[in-house]
Amino acid sequence: MKSQKAYLKLREAGYDTGITENFKSEFNRFTLKAPRLDGRRESGRGGSESGKTLFVAKPLTKQEMMHWIKKDEISLISIDGRNHYLLNESMISLIQSVGKFVELDLSGANSLSIKRVISLSSKLNEDLIVSSCASNFSDLWPVLSKISLLALYGASEGDAIMWVTLNPNILLKRMIKA
Repeated sequence: MKSQKAYLKLREAGYDTGITENFKSEFNRFTLKAPRLDGRRESGRGGSESGKTLFVAKPLTKQEMMHWIKKDEISLISIDGRNHYLLNESMISLIQSVGKFVELDLSGANSLSIKRVISLSSKLNEDLIVSSCASNFSDLWPVLSKISLLALYGASEGDAIMWVTLNPNILLKRMIKA
């Protein structure tokens, strides 16, 4: 979630909690879009109240992808319509070897990116998360809508349920333990 107003309406859409990006809450997200080549650490927007911040990388080049995969702070590699071409079997192997998740960001996805991620999903196993990254309440996708969209593009319903509901919970549990 990127706005506090939308975050407050999560329950109406069927969610128990969410990860926020532009304001403080229990879990925060900070999306990194270009690597810091000067060696300094990126800093988030204040961090979360509990100190749990999810660092997400959205690489646009192969070099950036390799850079972010190697960084320990990064938990998710975000894929959408602008960078889906970077995802291939060798990148998936590298992502899995370091224990990161791949996020399909529906707010920036297109048909090609959704099809590509679903076609490579057998390689991703349990390392895929589908999120809506909503900026406001109207951008928030209900859980069943996400599952239906994925099924429409050829994903099995069981896989879609895992990517939309179960895998985000696994990621949150990892954040709590950290």
